[in-house]
Amino acid sequence: MPKAVIRSLLVSIILVVGLYGCQQDAETPQTVKSDEPAPVTNKAKDKIPLGQLPDDVWPLAYELELTIIPELDEFSGKAAIDIEINGSKDHFYLHGKGIFAGKVHLINEGESHVGSYEQVDPSGVVRIDSPVPLQGRIRLEIEYHAPFNQALHGLYKVTESGKHYAFTQFEAISARLAFPGFDEPRFKTPFSTTLVVPENHVAISNTPEISSTTAGGMKEVRFAPTKPLPTYLIAFAAGDFDVVEWADLPATEIRQRPLPLRGVAVKGKGHQLDYALKGTEAIVTALESYFGTPYPWAKLDILAVPDFAAGAMENVGAITYRETLLLFDETATPSRKRRYKMVHAHELAHQWFGNLVTPAWWNDIWLNESFATWMAHVAMDMAEPDGNYRRDLLSRGLGVMAGDSLVNARQIRQPILSNNDISTAFDGITYAKGGAVLSTFESFLGREDFRRGVRNYMEEFQYGTATADDFIRHLAAASTSQPAEVVISAFNSFLEQPGLPLLEMASDCTDDTVNIHLKQSRYFPLGSKGEQAQQWTMPVCLRLGQADESIKTCLLLSENEQSFALPGACPDWIIPNADSAGYYRFSMSEDDWSSLLNHSDRQNTNEMMAMLGSLTGAFNSGDLDVASLMSIAPQLIASPDWQVATSPMGQMRFMYDRMADEGQKHALEQRFNAFYAGKLDATGLQATADRDQARLQGALVTFLAETARQPELRAELVEMAKAYTGYESDKQIHPEAANPIIVGTALDVAVDELGNHFVDHLLQVALGSTDAVVRGRTLGAAANVKDPAKAAEVLQLAFSDEIRDNEVFTVLYPQVMMQETREATWSWFQENIDRILERIPESGWGRVTFVGSAFCNTTKQAEVEAFFADRIESLTGGPRNLAKTLEGIDLCVAKVQHHKDGMDTWLGQ
Repeated sequence: MPKAVIRSLLVSIILVVGLYGCQQDAETPQTVKSDEPAPVTNKAKDKIPLGQLPDDVWPLAYELELTIIPELDEFSGKAAIDIEINGSKDHFYLHGKGIFAGKVHLINEGESHVGSYEQVDPSGVVRIDSPVPLQGRIRLEIEYHAPFNQALHGLYKVTESGKHYAFTQFEAISARLAFPGFDEPRFKTPFSTTLVVPENHVAISNTPEISSTTAGGMKEVRFAPTKPLPTYLIAFAAGDFDVVEWADLPATEIRQRPLPLRGVAVKGKGHQLDYALKGTEAIVTALESYFGTPYPWAKLDILAVPDFAAGAMENVGAITYRETLLLFDETATPSRKRRYKMVHAHELAHQWFGNLVTPAWWNDIWLNESFATWMAHVAMDMAEPDGNYRRDLLSRGLGVMAGDSLVNARQIRQPILSNNDISTAFDGITYAKGGAVLSTFESFLGREDFRRGVRNYMEEFQYGTATADDFIRHLAAASTSQPAEVVISAFNSFLEQPGLPLLEMASDCTDDTVNIHLKQSRYFPLGSKGEQAQQWTMPVCLRLGQADESIKTCLLLSENEQSFALPGACPDWIIPNADSAGYYRFSMSEDDWSSLLNHSDRQNTNEMMAMLGSLTGAFNSGDLDVASLMSIAPQLIASPDWQVATSPMGQMRFMYDRMADEGQKHALEQRFNAFYAGKLDATGLQATADRDQARLQGALVTFLAETARQPELRAELVEMAKAYTGYESDKQIHPEAANPIIVGTALDVAVDELGNHFVDHLLQVALGSTDAVVRGRTLGAAANVKDPAKAAEVLQLAFSDEIRDNEVFTVLYPQVMMQETREATWSWFQENIDRILERIPESGWGRVTFVGSAFCNTTKQAEVEAFFADRIESLTGGPRNLAKTLEGIDLCVAKVQHHKDGMDTWLGQ
């Protein structure tokens, strides 16, 4: 399998696995009565609340004091929580996981009672018992200690260049690893935090520091109380950091005060934060303009974290990022700069959507993530109008359609019944489909009405919690073009059911009328066992073209089938998704397809992308054969738009990887070269500052080098890899010797061509570097080695302290995805799964089922199913993810069987 596909899957898995979560602690959680630890028991006679906690006990405020010395294995803390108890109770529940409680006191009306603390479920549900019944306002005080987490969640430590640092990652349910509390998003309360750290360390939390005192080599840092926050947005960091005090963001018409801005990195890397800090003002200004309200928090710190499971985390006032997203300068690639801007805008958008207004429960996490996904593109479009950021949002929506085509796809607003459901809620459906659906309804309502609804919603629920019904109610009320009941029905039809709509359009003309017949169903690909009968209330916009003119007409499809009579002359062509504003695929008669393709120069790029998505869908469902798809390819490849020109590559790769035998692969290489070689001649291999040209260049080089295997290109790339890594000279990295857009492909090709000695060289470079980009490139390339002995050696790095926890998948997934090493890696995976799980967050355990996606035959499908059968319930998020993996194998097998003969025929022509 070409490494471009491996890298794409790897990035998806790493990011999705790392979105949030918690890791089971090494020690067994304890029950504590007074000061004495005791084994876990479950004396509770009432039902343990494994989902939401009861409503009759509510936190009002927290005072936290943590002593964090990253050089140690444990930290300690004191938690004081003001609580309101409705009714008389001698016990209640909250959360804490792996926490060793010492003194427990309950203070009520001036009287202090010694209580007990008992973890009654492995998920971290804790029972607090009082010797007397309590009611009204009480104060719960707990002294405790706990181990630093070992899998990048909760409060964990990182060691780099001999220095130790501590960071947190609490979303979704990992705050309970750091302090006892009510670990649900609906419980928003003020937090007063004090951190005690070594006196040479910097302490960081959500709010500005208000005092600092030193004694006995330690420093006590107090922070200002927060506004009401849920536990998952609290953050701590401690260590000997570089802190870059950037100029305050100046006051604006919307924000009447300057905003303090700082960058934080581990020692020696602070100078790399300038680009990220410099770019922050434009994004904050755009967001404030859209929402019409100032940035809601007292400060803004951005922290670059060396070992981090997530891509980034939107903690209030202290946003954390992987180093690769923040640490670079003006010489970085256009794609890397763009990635920073998009992720930074996403996290900053969360400061309003998610932080200022928080979903009451995890079933509405889409209100956080869908909106931040959509808003990031909108904000960047405002900040850089020529950047085509909204087109990237469209691309993400089209990209998630394959996952949304599964029978096992989840709905955007998925009921949350267990921690499994929380885990699977952070996926492409929530982020990309949710963002695409928001874009659909922004178009349906109009941008100004949509923004007015958003602003009204934010104003009503600021510093509180809300639900999907609250949000949709405000959108409906703000609409000046659609009745409220239509808006509510339409939005909920996309929110409350899974699946991808398929719009079938037929047209004919009579006199001065264009007759449009629309039919809707749920789209499924070849091999699917899904039921197509499904109905949405769908906003549908058509563009009808005649001569040099076109008109856009919008309709509402509220039944399974409807006909519409449009006045006007018979059009030369119709595209059933004008501006690609709707979240659906479409199909048409052969004549309508032919007319549309013959006038493709009349469509804008968004419409071309919608058309291509629908053609891909037709190929995957068997309605378009290989010869027809390949006959369209030259027209697409000739497009000046990089996304259109590269769109056939996905199906070409599938043919090469999954359908072709060894003899046919050579024939495909020749044909693919014929399709694309001229395109690469026009771009060349030199670095370019033009972002679209750079993206085209990267796609072309990867495809032609790894799938079409063009010899001359591969030879040039090998020389580039040698020069970049100092392979035959000083063994040092030389960034100036390589085009950064294609150097990753160059390293992959060099591993193929130069073999084990070059792999050893790459490993030496990777493991000796603290630069996250260099490590990612070199370690990822080394993991593509095909020699069995060397591949086994690389796999064992997954258990080595020489690689970071967030690099485990970097060595694993390339090996299982390559045909040459797949079987050996699958065997190794089965033997070592428990050791693999020890290095990744518990919330990501269910994602390891995706190793099965490497296979495309029913025998291996049965092996995958059998291997996971006895353990799947213990893997958080595992059941749904395994079902999707097994279904994916079914679809792959069916697609190969359906199209294999067609490919053979095409190659024989």
